Order: sequence, then C-alpha cells, then structure tokens
Amino acid sequence: MTRRAAFAVGVVVSALLSACGPGNDHAEPAPSTHSTRELCAYPKEFLSRWYKVTAFDVTINPITRKDGDIEHSAGCLYQNSDTGPTNTDVLPTRYVGSVSLGLDAGHNILGSTEGSSDRTRTVQGVPVAGIFAPKTADGSRYLTLSAVIDGWRGELEIYVKDENAPQIDDGAQLVVSMIRDLRG
Repeated sequence: MTRRAAFAVGVVVSALLSACGPGNDHAEPAPSTHSTRELCAYPKEFLSRWYKVTAFDVTINPITRKDGDIEHSAGCLYQNSDTGPTNTDVLPTRYVGSVSLGLDAGHNILGSTEGSSDRTRTVQGVPVAGIFAPKTADGSRYLTLSAVIDGWRGELEIYVKDENAPQIDDGAQLVVSMIRDLRG
C-alpha cells in the first residue's frame, strides 16, 4: 500500500472512530417500565403536606393511559376534591398542580415558557430550573420546576406566593427523586 493510500485509510478510520465517540452517542434512553399510576401517586404526599389537600381529583394527561407504563412520557394534573374553604390561606384555587415525566425534547412540558425565570437550584448535583408563569386573573402564581437526568425530563408545577416560598426547595428535591426513581 502506498503512503498516500495508507494516509487516506488512516483519515477515514479516524473520522469514523471520532463519529462513534461518547460525545456523539444520541441513543434514546430506555423506556420507563413504571406505571402512570406510580407517577400520579409520587407527589401526593408533598402536595398534601404543603397545600393541606387530603383528597385529589387526578386527571391523566390525555396521551397516556392510567394503567399503562410511562414508556416515553406521562403527566398528571391535581385538583382539590374538597371545594370548601379549609385551605384558601395556602391555595386560592381548586387547581393544586401537575407533574410530568418524559424523554427530554429540549423544552418544558408543563407551565408557561413566557414567564420569568427563578434561580436554578442544584439538588444532588442536578440543576433544577424554575419558571414562574404570569399571574392569573385571581392573582395566583405557579412555578414549574424542571430537571433533566440521563435524557429524562421531570417537571412539577406548584402554586407559590413568591420566589422565597419554602416549598420550592422541597419541590426541587421531589423532581430529582421522581426522575431517578421512575425513569427508564
């Protein structure tokens, strides 16, 4: 083999090896085998503790099955079943919040992307971003906490009075734990 041919082969092999390197592996994460029911149950203790809700009306994201696996994405919306005024000091509407888990598509699934950003928190080495939705007509303000781990995006949307609300840090921890526990 001539020097020129050997050089050409070396360039081709080098290009192929660099294309297969760790920075270029775009394999989709494995589907989750956890159920949508598990996802919907995940934040209930948190929501009960912070918003004094004892009974929930849970709506499943329309593209997911309640009894099926999460597979690639799932989401749940929570409303207070009790319509009495027992917890209006911490939650002014029936809507309590929502949760989602899915393969990361590079953007938030829940909440508004037009709101203002909250500071990013770091939980167990994972950055958790927060975006405040614009205030609603009744003055409510919702925050979407979002994190990505190994190609899975988890989100939690909750009501907060301001950016210093104590439940934000607990919510960020919940998002990270939820992704780690329920991803593929």
